[in-house]
Amino acid sequence: MTETNSQWRWVVLVACFISTVGNSVFFYAFGTFVLYWIDAFSATTASVAAVASSGSAIAAMACPFGCFIVDKWGYRWTHVLGGIMMMMSFAASSLAQTLSQLFFTYSALGGLGCCFCMVSYVNAVSEHFHDQRPLAFALVTSAYGLGSFIFPLYFEMLIAEYNWRGAMLITSGFFGNMIACGLLLYPVRASPPFPILRCWKLKSKNSNTQRKSLAPLISEHGTDCYEAKITSSEDNISFGGNVQPNEKLVITSKDENDNFNFDKASSEKLSDDECYELGKNELTFFQIAKILFSGCTFYIVIAHNTILYMGYFIVLGLTTARASYDLNFTEEQAAQVVSTFGINAIFRILLGLLSKWKFVKSYYVYFLCFTIAGVLTLLSVFAKSFAMQIAYGVCCGALFAAITHYQVLVHEIYGAKFFNVAFGFLELMHGVGIVTGPIIGGILIDVTGSSVWTFIFAGSTILLATFLLPIGFALTGQIKKLNF
Repeated sequence: MTETNSQWRWVVLVACFISTVGNSVFFYAFGTFVLYWIDAFSATTASVAAVASSGSAIAAMACPFGCFIVDKWGYRWTHVLGGIMMMMSFAASSLAQTLSQLFFTYSALGGLGCCFCMVSYVNAVSEHFHDQRPLAFALVTSAYGLGSFIFPLYFEMLIAEYNWRGAMLITSGFFGNMIACGLLLYPVRASPPFPILRCWKLKSKNSNTQRKSLAPLISEHGTDCYEAKITSSEDNISFGGNVQPNEKLVITSKDENDNFNFDKASSEKLSDDECYELGKNELTFFQIAKILFSGCTFYIVIAHNTILYMGYFIVLGLTTARASYDLNFTEEQAAQVVSTFGINAIFRILLGLLSKWKFVKSYYVYFLCFTIAGVLTLLSVFAKSFAMQIAYGVCCGALFAAITHYQVLVHEIYGAKFFNVAFGFLELMHGVGIVTGPIIGGILIDVTGSSVWTFIFAGSTILLATFLLPIGFALTGQIKKLNF
């Protein structure tokens, strides 16, 4: 990475932070409009809640399509398109006359735009911060906590002055900034303004850099063309020196650390035909998806994601119901209990800083935090007082901050080449967990007349998902992939 790239990545980080603040509207702040939509459309609470929450579900479930667009256009223009869609979504929603129209303008159009922005910033951060990835994701995702705190207050202020339609129209102007943020997301090696067919090149690496790959051919978008022929099945490859355009690198020797040694590699010039064939051999989105789904470990991660988010969103979504109905708290007290989860934003940053210590393993932090969170959720059924519920909310909010290591987890397991496609399909399963978890929790409340079994179910699913990952990878012989 050049000095210019190293400096520009901080601009990318700020742009991604602003993007995440905007995305937080669809995941955490939409509830502000629910009461106003019930009155405006004379609809039931259930139907309005379904429309409001489906925006976040669509944003998650559309991620495979979003990652496909990133694969074709790059994350820069995908984010710009997402920003345009989110701006149009809020502007059109301010004119909606029926709940059905609101579903298409807010949930469908806005949710898809949110998806495009989300997969774009995740890929941008992953590419620019390969050496500080946990900290970078912690800083960016802390914006969810900031957005969930700011936007409800911001919406209430605008609604009091301009009604809910005016508030949505004004907010559409804010989403116009998402377009500007997208334009700032230049790749590490700046690409042309629009995607074109071109050869692929191998990024040169410093001698102290290691890169894991799932295929012998390692490449990325560029203007020149390279090929590396590996003579062993080992994964760790180290490169040093400058790579010349249109060269074929034959790496046959290793250093004392058992890594491939670039300095002793021989090189041959590639012809135009070889360069073209090299570009053709690059794996497509669908080929990578086929490889992922052909391995059982991918299904283990899918199950982990789905089950974890079922419990995670039961806690986030039904804590208010437990506080109001089971514990007879006032509305203000219930709101205070839920607001304690906002400490999540601070602890995301703290966990990101903690990951900079070499002796701290990101996965172990991830595993430990969710294990404790699952146990506390099970024990929370005995927390009857307001003070104990506040303590539970603070502890769980802090522990749930470990979700910031999720993107790092996916990247470390599948590598840069497979990250985009793997992340898209795994986010789809997040959406399944987001939808099914609260539904199952609500059914348990209706059937039993209490939230006790709902939160026992939530704690059990969090623990099951947490232990499923290491046990599944151990049984498949892939446990070393979690040592990061």
